[in-house]
Amino acid sequence: MSPLEIFSAVFGLFVLAMIAASLIAWSIALRRVWQGGDILPLENRTPVGWGVDGVIVALGLVVLLANAASFVAQRAGWLELPKDPQQTPISLSDMSTLLSIEGGSRIVACGLLIVWLVALYRSSSIDLGFALRWSHLATGLLGVIALLPPIYLLQAILTAWWVEYEHPVLELLQKSGDPIYLLPMAVVAVIVAPLTEEFLFRVVLQGWLESKAMGGPQPTDSQLPQPAAAEQGTPQWQQSEAAIPSTVLAAADTTAAEDPRRVPYWPILVSSLFFALAHLGHGPAPVTLFFLALGLGYLYRQTHSIWPSLIVHFSLNAITMIVAAVSMVVGEGL
Repeated sequence: MSPLEIFSAVFGLFVLAMIAASLIAWSIALRRVWQGGDILPLENRTPVGWGVDGVIVALGLVVLLANAASFVAQRAGWLELPKDPQQTPISLSDMSTLLSIEGGSRIVACGLLIVWLVALYRSSSIDLGFALRWSHLATGLLGVIALLPPIYLLQAILTAWWVEYEHPVLELLQKSGDPIYLLPMAVVAVIVAPLTEEFLFRVVLQGWLESKAMGGPQPTDSQLPQPAAAEQGTPQWQQSEAAIPSTVLAAADTTAAEDPRRVPYWPILVSSLFFALAHLGHGPAPVTLFFLALGLGYLYRQTHSIWPSLIVHFSLNAITMIVAAVSMVVGEGL
């Protein structure tokens, strides 16, 4: 058997196993919904501290640093972009350089954003979605099993019946047949892109939208107005709650902030829409990625963690890159 035949056989078995596991996962999920429960348990959380300013700063940092890095690279002679991409397509080496620059600038932008959120809002690892539990890893693996087969099926249907999938990086790789560019592109596509996109779209954007819908973060004890001093000689434990303003009691009650029933669903739709729009120009990819983002947003809503959605996003891009790499090296389409 040729290497391509061996890979095709192994990959085919993997696909069949994923489809079977996905059907089982969805049958269990639908049964839970039918019984009036949640597909995944909803972990309690308090709303994040940042507002729309966090989203604006995130977008500004990403755009500013990407443009600045591209400008510096062109001035230094490391990158040469065609004036008319329609007439003169970008070369593979310049595409590799451009992706590396964009990936590096995104990492720096997210790093600066984290520093800004921690310094200004005292954001914790839980707020930033980086608090890790073993259950989050298990949830991510379940997400891979449940989401990837129907997403790939939808992509195949749209490609066959609507418009062909387009991705300039994969097309350049397959045309060139040069594996030297695989590593930098794989690092950007499989590691940098999922990490930065999940942090920006799920943690920053969806986290802010959830916080806004939940009424914002609750004040800490030190921020609460203090009740008037008790009458002289009256023990503190004997003071009546009637002497404390109702607004203070309401603010001091943090149970509502951790009530899972207050976490809305509509932020998932909004963040998924922006996630899809960010991938315009790749054929039917925005439609497919919108439905993928619904699943990623649900994973974030239930866990308030970046790890489950990151594992799914990482797996999707890794499988795509593996298939593209094998197709390029062997010289045949799969």
